[in-house]
Amino acid sequence: MIHKKNFEWENLAKEFNSRNGVNIRTSTQLNSLWKNLKSRSKSAVAKERRERSKTGGGVVEGTIDKLSSSVREIIPQQINSCENAFDDDAELHGDIDNFNESPGSTSSSACNQQPPEKILL
Repeated sequence: MIHKKNFEWENLAKEFNSRNGVNIRTSTQLNSLWKNLKSRSKSAVAKERRERSKTGGGVVEGTIDKLSSSVREIIPQQINSCENAFDDDAELHGDIDNFNESPGSTSSSACNQQPPEKILL
């Protein structure tokens, strides 16, 4: 798998460097850039999430720039958090019947798992 990824990064570097007017970059440099972009995007999303959850009212300023939004659209499963409206005592509070009416959904298959029929403590 690593060899395949390295091969694809090499292909990407060749394609990038074939464009007119760009500074020549290695596959390692492009890979580092991508990791940095992902990290900055994740940080921006986390900062916005913290700002939205603050108390005190007021308007939340958009902290996510256009580039971070683009990265977020490419890898939503790595940036968006899984939302779970229920916790271990969902059955106790009668929430287990409303599971299919979950308010949040994301594109990640790991976030869309069904709950167990009965939770044993």
